Amino acid sequence: SDGDGPKGAIARVLDGVGRLLVGASLPMGTAFALKAARPGLDIDLDGVILPRLRERKRPDELEHLRAAGRHADAAAAWIGRRAAAGGTERELALELTARFLQGGAEPYGGYVVATGAHGALPHHVTGDTPIDPAAPLLCDFGCTVAGYHSDITRVYLPGAAAAEVREALEVV
Repeated sequence: SDGDGPKGAIARVLDGVGRLLVGASLPMGTAFALKAARPGLDIDLDGVILPRLRERKRPDELEHLRAAGRHADAAAAWIGRRAAAGGTERELALELTARFLQGGAEPYGGYVVATGAHGALPHHVTGDTPIDPAAPLLCDFGCTVAGYHSDITRVYLPGAAAAEVREALEVV
């Protein structure tokens, strides 16, 4: 149950396991939970097996990646047509989430929608700031298809963007 926590379940799953190879992206909190549930467990970073599994893709995996990319590309084009329509950063992020769901893809959280000066913050937290149709708009988003991710970042410039702003975007 929620009250029991995960320790007992982890211990049961890892019963008899002495050494566990994990990927480098395993959160430290998870590693600590594994060690707490199985104190004698030897946890090592796997730099060979998991990366090799990711090197080559089967045809179905490639299609999942392509599908996730198509969803992201279509969403990027949609934002380009919609960007000056107003609303807030959060509303655009929610519309994007709904768009992915309606298209059969799984959205993932943490989209960055940053209007104006917010676009200068690499990890801006999307909020209730009204989208300024006269300012650049940065969007970082993607989706998942059958466990395969897309991730795309685009900057949308208003038609009347200053030459200095366009030049800065080209430099970046």
